[in-house]
Amino acid sequence: MQNPKAYNPEAKMPSLRLSSQEAADVTAYLLSNSQAKDDGKSRPVDEALRAKLSDPDAAKKGFVLISQYGCYGCHNIKGFETASKLSVDLSAFGRKEVPELDFGDSKIERTWTAWAHGKIKEPRMYLTERTSSKMPNFGLSDEDIDALVVFLKGQKKEDVPQKYLMSLSKPRQKQIENGRRLVERLNCRGCHVIEGEGRLIEQVIGSDVPLPPILDGIGARVRPDWMFAFLKHPEEHKIRPQLNLRMPTFQFTDDEASSIVEYFSALSKQPSSFTTNNYPRATAESLAAGEKLASAEYFNCFSCHIQNGKLPLNDPSQWGPDLYRAKDRIRYDFITEWIKDPQLITPGVKMPGFLPSDDAAPQDVLGGDRQKQVEAVRDYIMSLGSSASSTPAAAEPSAKK
Repeated sequence: MQNPKAYNPEAKMPSLRLSSQEAADVTAYLLSNSQAKDDGKSRPVDEALRAKLSDPDAAKKGFVLISQYGCYGCHNIKGFETASKLSVDLSAFGRKEVPELDFGDSKIERTWTAWAHGKIKEPRMYLTERTSSKMPNFGLSDEDIDALVVFLKGQKKEDVPQKYLMSLSKPRQKQIENGRRLVERLNCRGCHVIEGEGRLIEQVIGSDVPLPPILDGIGARVRPDWMFAFLKHPEEHKIRPQLNLRMPTFQFTDDEASSIVEYFSALSKQPSSFTTNNYPRATAESLAAGEKLASAEYFNCFSCHIQNGKLPLNDPSQWGPDLYRAKDRIRYDFITEWIKDPQLITPGVKMPGFLPSDDAAPQDVLGGDRQKQVEAVRDYIMSLGSSASSTPAAAEPSAKK
């Protein structure tokens, strides 16, 4: 439980970084639910089942069934270490001509694409009294089936249906598909909302406790290098340390972490390249205005946000991330839109919108210019934690009038 991959390097289960006591507590809970209860007593042993499991003839029949259905193709099963491959080589399947395909008694369109789609969706649809098939039905969605059809036909690329070629030609579609498969395999939607779906954990723990963040639009919000580092070592990059939330450690390879970064960046139509903090230099006037707007007299940012480790005085459930680390986490171009009205970007977020319209802009700062004000707050946040000599966002003298 503390290190799932020590038992199976291919295990999907991540490390939850459990302490020995936490692992023991979870184990005790699972064991307490491992036996079915009946009037306070354990369910009696099914002697008939036990006898059947001990029957050599039953074992022989099981061996035959495993051979027929090819269970050893996916599982390691004693006695099948040297078994031959399950079925035909599909590397040339895309080159098959329609007359080579057996449509059985089906009424579907006589084309390669229709046959392949039908075979994957319902493997036994072409069976007759003279044929048999052991191919399982994987219950794939039409979208997944289309992807497999494209892959199989890709062995003869000139015959890939035009509608699939158009789909594959979409900008960065490959990055999205690669990342989406990884996200689905690891069940990221169990905790997060991604592409409008997920956060199934809410059905278990309810909505009265802090929930994992919605990740729609995250590619436009955070820097690719920070996301990469977070995915590799989430325990070292906690955003809200006051919350009892624990992002699991999936022990991603560099390629896997990069694939997820590229996925979210592509969904948000943002570059996924890693960059340095190379921001335009802010003027002294802009930095001063930003500090003023962030103060208690105006937006009072540090009434909720952590300030270089200094905790706010309000309820911890209202605390926001440490703004002194924002420059390493947040995309420079994103901050201005976020400051204007966070609700437009992430509905339900606790942060209010300070400058949703021109009317909301304080008239005594930067001439009441809303755009200049959000840029000033951005410049100030980007300067936090940096010296004037080292930060790219350091002040340069404002132009004399």
